[in-house]
Amino acid sequence: MRRVSDALDRARADLVDGRAWKARDRLTGLLTRIDDEVLNLLAQANCEMGDLSAAGGLWFVTGRNDERSREAVAAWRERHGNAQARRRSLPRPVRTTPPSPQVRELRRAAMEHPTTGADGLDAAEKASCSGCSLLAATMVVLVVVLATIGGVTVVNSLTG
Repeated sequence: MRRVSDALDRARADLVDGRAWKARDRLTGLLTRIDDEVLNLLAQANCEMGDLSAAGGLWFVTGRNDERSREAVAAWRERHGNAQARRRSLPRPVRTTPPSPQVRELRRAAMEHPTTGADGLDAAEKASCSGCSLLAATMVVLVVVLATIGGVTVVNSLTG
């Protein structure tokens, strides 16, 4: 228990000293043992780093309800539009060991309203994959065009 307390003290000092990224790293390492103090401090580190969505997910789990946390939870809900995406956005230890009432409800909602297809991807992931495919095809065409131009230039310089 002393190790957790020391890590929390160091994370608080990191936040005071403007090293939110260091606090986040320390606190993420503590997530094998879930407790609201760790989650609240990790959410604060994420918030100070400008990742309101990540902070919101953690504050959702703890049930924190103040102006700052409501804004962050709203950002989290907006970014992760459905229950499955919201559940997946939470760190694995938060989702699995032992789940808070909020996480149990999120799991239930995700199971009641599945958004994934047979391929296991939800609509956002499919859109992301199709965007990657389009980008890859564009890159291939660009490489072929540039190679052709380069080849013509080399041939012209050799014959001219």
